[in-house]
Amino acid sequence: MPEEIRAKLSPGSPLVLGLDVVTNDWTPGAAEKGLIGEHGHYQLCRPCDLEARVVQITWMIRNEAGAAAAARVVKPNGWTISEKAFRYHGISQEAAEEKGSELAASLRYFMRDVRAVCDAGGCLVAHHLGFHAGLLFREMQRAGLDADARDWSRLVRVHGFCTMCPQLGKWHAQCLGRDAGTEMTMNVSKLKDLVAWLLPELPAPVPWAGKAQTHADVYVALLKRAGGLWKA
Repeated sequence: MPEEIRAKLSPGSPLVLGLDVVTNDWTPGAAEKGLIGEHGHYQLCRPCDLEARVVQITWMIRNEAGAAAAARVVKPNGWTISEKAFRYHGISQEAAEEKGSELAASLRYFMRDVRAVCDAGGCLVAHHLGFHAGLLFREMQRAGLDADARDWSRLVRVHGFCTMCPQLGKWHAQCLGRDAGTEMTMNVSKLKDLVAWLLPELPAPVPWAGKAQTHADVYVALLKRAGGLWKA
């Protein structure tokens, strides 16, 4: 394992929060060439992609003793869930309006666990973390939670690990004997390929409802490959 990856994986404690966000809609189109986004992580998305509204936040906290999951559906306020988004994640407009929580309350609940994990020296993990971070940052601003938004951006920069980072993708390709190429965009692994490599016992494809747990599981698998960083 390259030292640059090992250094990113070394947590202050064996604790990880895997997260995933689904949105109300998206606009088809080619992703922008990869760059380091405003929250410190490599991303492949356009500015318009970050204007989507968050329908649900799901997160899974894992330590050596076990795991705990949480999820919050957000009540729509002036926006609608498109048909294609409903077909993807299964949350209808009616269900979100009936069962959803107010945006600010959902974000505060999420940030409570984020701060607890980071205060304990743990890690925040997602595939395409820059995209998830950008969506949540904008929702915090819309909800008037400016202090939370600033704190979220800082914590993602300090404690975040993106399983889509090119350094990991390059190592993945090299381990499989493939040409890693020279451009960063050539070294980005898809989540399903990382799962097949690190967690072959899991079913494929990864269902959207299980992505937060899968993000955490991929990170733990990497810690185990790093040697001695996860003992369970």
